[in-house]
Amino acid sequence: MSTEERRREIQEIREAHKRLAEIVVAGTEYHESVTVKTADKKEHTIEVYALSEKDLIEAFQAAGQDLKDIGDQGKLISNMKLMGEVAARATKQPDIGKILLPLQSAPIALKALEISGLTGGPKSPKPESPSS
Repeated sequence: MSTEERRREIQEIREAHKRLAEIVVAGTEYHESVTVKTADKKEHTIEVYALSEKDLIEAFQAAGQDLKDIGDQGKLISNMKLMGEVAARATKQPDIGKILLPLQSAPIALKALEISGLTGGPKSPKPESPSS
């Protein structure tokens, strides 16, 4: 590895640590923007906040979900309910689901899970396609 490559690698690590430190210090006040479509069929930028452990537990319980259920195609409705619960908490707007177009809570929830430190969780296997 050349000196220049090593220098770039160190810079990337510093940037990653800088963002992590910013998230840790801000806690649940840390937020990032997400663009979603609402009932008026226009795009709007929404602030999405990191969630506390308590918020995440409450969202999962309210949806009757477990972390392993995320992405399970057989549990579409409960996954949608979970995305709505997470979105409501992460935007600090309990009724946000009433103004979003269908499935627009997902980008909000995914961003909230990401900035809250829940990424790359377990995945349920996809059903096998029938062979012809």
